[in-house]
Amino acid sequence: MTKSIKIDFTKLEKALSLSEKWFDLGGGLYASKVGKEASKALFTSKRAAGRDYIVVDTKSRAITAKDTLADLTGFKKVEKAVILAASSYESTIKAEQPGKEKVAKAAKKPAKQASKPVQPAGLQFGPGLVSDKEGKITIASLLHAGKVYASRTVPAEFSARFKKYSADNQLLLYLQGGPGCNQVATYRGWLKQGRQVTKGQHGLKILAPKMVIKEDGTKAIDGLRLVTLFSVDQTELASQEA
Repeated sequence: MTKSIKIDFTKLEKALSLSEKWFDLGGGLYASKVGKEASKALFTSKRAAGRDYIVVDTKSRAITAKDTLADLTGFKKVEKAVILAASSYESTIKAEQPGKEKVAKAAKKPAKQASKPVQPAGLQFGPGLVSDKEGKITIASLLHAGKVYASRTVPAEFSARFKKYSADNQLLLYLQGGPGCNQVATYRGWLKQGRQVTKGQHGLKILAPKMVIKEDGTKAIDGLRLVTLFSVDQTELASQEA
């Protein structure tokens, strides 16, 4: 019979450091075969130490050690940053609820401080956050990324730059372009503004409705399509040669 031992979620970073290969099992579960010796660094009790597999449950916020697990090679490999982001991890999370004294102090803090969003640590922005296991960006991979990072808060100042885009597309731009991403446009859009996309640049992918004309002449949405945008820092002034 497979045995499992749970530990508190504050040891998430330490658990992730035990292996470089982590896999997405779906449903907020991530697993890795760390080996018996490595797991001893995480579990101190004799009953818990020496187990081969570790499973991180980002929904119930628990880390579990298991003796056996299904073959992980059939699952999508993910970066540790993906797990941290999906966990909305904070290094200051406490395993126990704060006492009455701490609650009273927290209540005295200004509302703005109490509601200030804390971003997960260690997220490396770039196309890799929205690509599939083969490194390609597809409609499916963008939808998956949106689901994984749904709990991530896009800074207000970032959203303000992209008011005409939906919240989902703001998130996709944020993940690919990072906090510093600024004005964006399509390739042709930049040409109309007298700018040329610099050679070798990879665009930022977002989703847009795919419109079709029905038999009665009206327009309707028929799925989604990929749209490629480039930020202004990926462009340069177009050549003025005749």
